[in-house]
Amino acid sequence: MPSGMRTYGTRRRYVSKDNAIWASLDELPQALHMIDTNVTNNEFNKHTSSFSLEIDKKSSGAKRSEDKSVKSLPKAVDKTDGRHSKSNLHLVPTIVVPSHGRNINETKDNSALNTSTSEPKSTSDTNTRLQENSHKMPTQLAFLLGLVDQEMPVSFKDYIKSFKSPIYKIGEASYSEVFKVEKDEPIVLKIMPFGKKNQIRCSDIINELKITKKLSKLEGYVNLRRAIIVKGTYPSILIEEWDKYDLQKESENERPNRYHSSQLYCILCLNHSGTDLEHVELSNWFEAWLIFNKTMKVLAIGERNFEFEHRDMHWGNILIKRRDDEDLSYLLDEVSFDEFDSSNTSLTVPERSSTADSLDITLIDFTLARMRHTGSSSPIFNEFDDPDLFNGRDDYQFDIYRLMAKVTKGHWDEYFPKTNILWLHYLLHQILYRKTIPKPRDHHEQQLMERLKKLFKLLEPLQRSRRGSCPLQNCAFSSATSLDEWVSQRFDE
Repeated sequence: MPSGMRTYGTRRRYVSKDNAIWASLDELPQALHMIDTNVTNNEFNKHTSSFSLEIDKKSSGAKRSEDKSVKSLPKAVDKTDGRHSKSNLHLVPTIVVPSHGRNINETKDNSALNTSTSEPKSTSDTNTRLQENSHKMPTQLAFLLGLVDQEMPVSFKDYIKSFKSPIYKIGEASYSEVFKVEKDEPIVLKIMPFGKKNQIRCSDIINELKITKKLSKLEGYVNLRRAIIVKGTYPSILIEEWDKYDLQKESENERPNRYHSSQLYCILCLNHSGTDLEHVELSNWFEAWLIFNKTMKVLAIGERNFEFEHRDMHWGNILIKRRDDEDLSYLLDEVSFDEFDSSNTSLTVPERSSTADSLDITLIDFTLARMRHTGSSSPIFNEFDDPDLFNGRDDYQFDIYRLMAKVTKGHWDEYFPKTNILWLHYLLHQILYRKTIPKPRDHHEQQLMERLKKLFKLLEPLQRSRRGSCPLQNCAFSSATSLDEWVSQRFDE
């Protein structure tokens, strides 16, 4: 596997195998609107060509030398500097800024990003606002702060101290560390350093937040609870937990104590939303069918509402949550206690006619996604400008990236819902050939297994195509929506 592919393989997740806790994100402020980048590109290029995000300059105005304290970055980050070292900000199609005519902080509907009673307050204004001098703030950082309803970054240490509950590291990814805050309803903190060389780009964070906010209104997509921008060195309590994790599981990231006081981070506060498909054990073919069918329907909903393409729907980005705690509730509706014979010590429990309500699926991680806001002519998309993304081997996932490039012909801003079909074919491949599912126990399960195999053949990207032809050229389905309609008509139960 190429050195730059760690982000996109089986390690592209925010938790370990032993602690499969994932994401659900809540909503962003409503007082946002989109502006055309034709107006802002010049301004962007002016400010971002030297975008170091070191905004703590000496008040005397003396030029400060470049920060030398961070001599090396996490291994995973070092491997993928191609994509994030670029500053082609003209590739970002739209920018989110606070609405004209009023301050975003004055909008009452923005409570989703404000501290709620169920979460600790980040800090008071007096103790948490980092005092900045009169130097102008980099443009993209200002946009990002407006997006999360902040005027300035807050203190990293103070924000972490505001949680009065135990915190543990539970996982990591190429650009982030993930910690769990122990509460009645656990909170997962995904911490991403950004803005410097070999770190995630500010523009990528902006785009992902915009997409997540829109999709959070739809069923089956993650909901953003809170996003916050912090600044400073890594808090000691997180370093201690990082060390414990490293001793137990050997972290592949560098110890985060190397970050300087000028380092900026974006923290996403996430709810528990299940386990990624890779680490879920499927007990029967009913569950296998439900996962595919519900994923297809979620993609179709996104297509119809926002011309959505996930473009990175590997099995680490599909979360599965069983409603085990609710499994007995259906008995109250189906068992008549009026007819219960007290002389009979046995009670016949009706079999559940369907497992359709036993699983929830949630799609996460829209870093590479494409969508268009309703009423807007400017889509939000990723340029796929990392060559390493198309060089992966030994996993069908990497073939999908190359097939997408053929479908789009490099026009990543345009709408190609066939990419969703490609990822659904990948999903079928993983279910049929990478998951260990018990043999069908009855005729119905056998039918479901055969149904999945038939769909796998129908969606084969290069079936009956001549060499060099476009993937899915002869496929009857051009989108998840068209496939959903066909499946509903043919297999409606």
